[in-house]
Amino acid sequence: MSESNAQPFTSRFSWLALPSIIAIGLACGLFGIDWGLPSARRVALLGESVGKVRAELTARTTRELGVRHRHAAMLVMQPAEEQLDLPRLVRRYLLFTDSPDEGLTLLGLANIKPRQLDFNPRMVEYGALHVYGTGAAMAMAHLLGFGRVSSDVTHYADHPQDIAHLYIAGRLLMVLYNIGIAILLFFFGREISSAIPHSALRIPHSLCGWSAALLWLLSPLSLSFSHFINPHLAAGFYGTLAAWLAWRAGGSGSRRAWLGAAAASGAATACALNTVVSLLAPLLMGLFLLHVSMAAIKKFTIVNFFIAAARPVCLALLVAAASYLAFNPYFFANLDVLREELVGYRQCREPGISLLAPLFYVVGALPSTLGLVGVAVAIFGAARLWREFGARGRAIGIYAAVGSVFTSWLMGAEAGQAHTVRFATFLVPLLCVFIAAALMGTWPRLARAIVAALIVLGLVVGAAVYLTSFAQTARDDAGEFINRELSAGSVISVPKSPGPYEMPTFDFSRLRLVSDPNAPRDYVAQVEERVAPSPPAGFELMKGFPASGVHPPTALSFSGRFVRIYRRAAGSGGS
Repeated sequence: MSESNAQPFTSRFSWLALPSIIAIGLACGLFGIDWGLPSARRVALLGESVGKVRAELTARTTRELGVRHRHAAMLVMQPAEEQLDLPRLVRRYLLFTDSPDEGLTLLGLANIKPRQLDFNPRMVEYGALHVYGTGAAMAMAHLLGFGRVSSDVTHYADHPQDIAHLYIAGRLLMVLYNIGIAILLFFFGREISSAIPHSALRIPHSLCGWSAALLWLLSPLSLSFSHFINPHLAAGFYGTLAAWLAWRAGGSGSRRAWLGAAAASGAATACALNTVVSLLAPLLMGLFLLHVSMAAIKKFTIVNFFIAAARPVCLALLVAAASYLAFNPYFFANLDVLREELVGYRQCREPGISLLAPLFYVVGALPSTLGLVGVAVAIFGAARLWREFGARGRAIGIYAAVGSVFTSWLMGAEAGQAHTVRFATFLVPLLCVFIAAALMGTWPRLARAIVAALIVLGLVVGAAVYLTSFAQTARDDAGEFINRELSAGSVISVPKSPGPYEMPTFDFSRLRLVSDPNAPRDYVAQVEERVAPSPPAGFELMKGFPASGVHPPTALSFSGRFVRIYRRAAGSGGS
């Protein structure tokens, strides 16, 4: 293709790329956006339980909110002996969804008392910027009549659609953040490809950005996190913004872009505390560029370097801290909560977790196979940037490496649960840029075609599986089965802290609930991640929901889990 013919094609592709990214992001985000919400069906499944506790629901909620002084999660995490009382169970199923993140965000909003000018959500891991943003989205829905904010819990028993619509408003904000990340990746990738000589690239510059955006939008992490309210997607947006602005500052020397990157990292940390590592993007970029400039004028010594670096480093830290405190003004008031949160991360209980584990969630539905392709290609892309972009490439590569190590430590501190990959939400978009940059390289066409085919296969299969899971109603289907098949007075074993995300919805007043695994019981209700059933000793599978084995293969998605009812096996003498 001649250069004259290539230019119109490149221009047309650039115009079409951004609208297609927005359209794909909206399509993926809006499909199944109402999964796992309070509904009329769920209230009906609760049966007589609602009527028996209606009189004390609102008064009890007000009283418990009033006596809490520190952590918003205290309303959920009560002592075990108090877990299974009927009012608390019913309240959870009226107010909460199948995702625990959404319940915690709602409790953070409940801590805010605008009439008393108290806007402290009393949370640390879920930053105030995330809580305030979600609150603004829900308040807008209330003002527009799309949902209703009510202090009367029983209102949501009669009108469950009102609180469901509030959740949808918050989820729409997640969809916008998700599309925002994709748009940033588009410009990020386009800027990288435009700096490579056209003769070496032989493709439209926008293709690299479009590929990075598509990799993100169809990745399991994006598909899952854009469907429930969480702080990590917002943190991912601001973390990606910080990386992109740092990259731009490295290319143009723009002081404004560099300071903007520091401010964006502060905003990211104000959404989720673990993204504090995003501050390394502008810091490393500034230090590498300073080293290059000093080496060019032959004034580089270790002492001179540290003296020269002190001012920009302090300035970046100051801007990041100011941004963080502006969006999270109650940080010092919540220091006691922060200390409690950090205790659990002192020791990595699963040191065997790979430092590259976050990459397994970039490409496709099979982390152990196609994920390895993503690992190799991303490393190749990072190496390419390191080689071709000098100080900029080295700074962004080291930032990604340190972020991977830090994320893997946090994942290990939570015993290696797969859903703890949420800690990598700020990092995975950058890995998508690495993969796109690698695929735009000049290595053999056949090899590129094979790798691209594997990645496309993973994306398509993964997207189809994840999106299908949002149409499942396994928890409610299991609740109907329990109400219909289990006789009144039966003893059923449930989790110690039951909620919609851990236990199906049914009429709790008909059965006797026990949380002690050693207590005698007739049935066990479990929400499981694995395709193969995991019956407790002495029990056999009675019924599983859904019957199909198609589900997300990782624990990222609460929508794709199985609900199984086990009964005591014939001949077993009890538990």
